[in-house]
Amino acid sequence: MLKISKILFAIALIVIVAGVVMYSIKGFVYEENSMKLKDMILPFLTPVIVVFVLNLVFYYIKYRKIGILEILGYVFIITIIVQLLLISIYAIARIKINSFIMPISMFLYIVTYIILTEVFENKLKLLSKQK
Repeated sequence: MLKISKILFAIALIVIVAGVVMYSIKGFVYEENSMKLKDMILPFLTPVIVVFVLNLVFYYIKYRKIGILEILGYVFIITIIVQLLLISIYAIARIKINSFIMPISMFLYIVTYIILTEVFENKLKLLSKQK
């Protein structure tokens, strides 16, 4: 299982780096008469930051036995990697940026937190079994 997660992490990093390179060379593809990516993201920025902080507080309260640094590390790094992976896929595949990018991003945000909650629950069960 550890090998698979390392391989998937390496693949994600490669895709992110390739997306950054493609973005720096060609940029994003926008539909005609559409808003720029920055203009699409700005209205969602404050609510996403508030929810992110509230989730961190929730994870800290519920899973403090696991350790604050491990929780903060997983939540912060995994959330950033998933969103960078999405943006990199848009840049590599030259998918047009339209109004669907934010709902897709929010869906991945929610799925990421569901998966992280499951991972932390399993770690908490393992810790309680060891005691």
